[in-house]
Amino acid sequence: MEYLSEWTVSPERWLRLGYILGASENGGRISISSDEEDLSKLAADTIKIGVKYAGSKVYNFGEQNLPIMRHAVRFYKTGLGIFVNTIKGDNGNVLNVDLLDNRGIKVPLENLVKREELAKAESLVTSDITMGTVGQEVTLFEFKTHYMRHIINSIKSGTFNMNICLSTKSKTISEILKVVLDDLYSKIEPEALEKYEFSGIISENGEQINLYKSDGTELSREQILSVMIYVLLRDSSIRTFVVPDSISEYTETAILRLGGNVIRVSGGDSEIMEKIISSGSSEQMLMQFDGIYAAVKILDFLNRYDISFDSLTMHLPQIFKAEAEVACGDEKQMENIIKSLKRQFKNNATILGDSDTDDEKGSDNNKKSEGIKIESNGTVTIVFPGSGNNILKIISESESMETAEEISTLFKNKIKTLAKS
Repeated sequence: MEYLSEWTVSPERWLRLGYILGASENGGRISISSDEEDLSKLAADTIKIGVKYAGSKVYNFGEQNLPIMRHAVRFYKTGLGIFVNTIKGDNGNVLNVDLLDNRGIKVPLENLVKREELAKAESLVTSDITMGTVGQEVTLFEFKTHYMRHIINSIKSGTFNMNICLSTKSKTISEILKVVLDDLYSKIEPEALEKYEFSGIISENGEQINLYKSDGTELSREQILSVMIYVLLRDSSIRTFVVPDSISEYTETAILRLGGNVIRVSGGDSEIMEKIISSGSSEQMLMQFDGIYAAVKILDFLNRYDISFDSLTMHLPQIFKAEAEVACGDEKQMENIIKSLKRQFKNNATILGDSDTDDEKGSDNNKKSEGIKIESNGTVTIVFPGSGNNILKIISESESMETAEEISTLFKNKIKTLAKS
């Protein structure tokens, strides 16, 4: 979605962006909201004007977070959602605009607007944005109350004998947390008020949560995902889980042993959301992409099953990963290297993204593989094209960091040799 960043650099371009998005909906309904930052609110208001001038109806949700906006798009069945937030960094603040389709999944601008229309918009000036039939505007600032009530109503515990500590840098999310936690505190036994099972930090857009054990140890993203899946396996009817392709074999094995199934998906969050929705698992969508919801559901689970967070994390797979990259000449050379590795490790190798891996059928020569997985002596190594140009990425997994690093170095040197041959 890098192309969208070109439309967030000035108020004039915000107006253009709103106009072309409004025109793309052809008089339909568009949801819009922002975080609490002044820059975000100004940009959202300007985009909103462009949308209305193009004749589309605006559902204005005011200050929200991204999970609420995703929920609002689905609840009101609008054709498009626009969420504006300010990303704070050491080198200054950057305005960010996320576009959501009618399922709440992020989509790039070029998926919504034809390139020729984008080209026309490049030369558009403010005076060209004429007022025809101006779209209506509906204000729904209190939708977050519905969202908070949804989270509170999902709690099954009558009382709590444990507590959590949650924090965030976002003022909007802080206000939501206060309401949700106040409801929880009203159910906590007095002696448990200072008994914090775990702590968490909610990301500024509300999507992610970082979790910490009672001694302050931070869980990795994979460990957090494992906790979420464990809770869903024990406390819901969900048995199939969509996970990123980078998840370790150890974690997948643990899920399978607990009676779950795994669907691996390459790509980013949007691709994962797409698969989750097509699998009909809205609960996993909420757990994985709504930090507040996830924290409350985990606490509720621990409380009802009388499990401490620390003891739960003790059962998580202890995996060590070592990563390396090798630059290759071109895409063809990368494919040849993967084929060579398959021949060398034919008894232990699996081609990723290729349903037919039988050399005798000629599929190796006709299909482009996404990578290769090699299992040997309790270790797993995956070699696949990285995000950079003509880069092969290596990820080795083992029960010790020393072994993982040794294996990744071995494959790095092997691939370098193959690249020179």
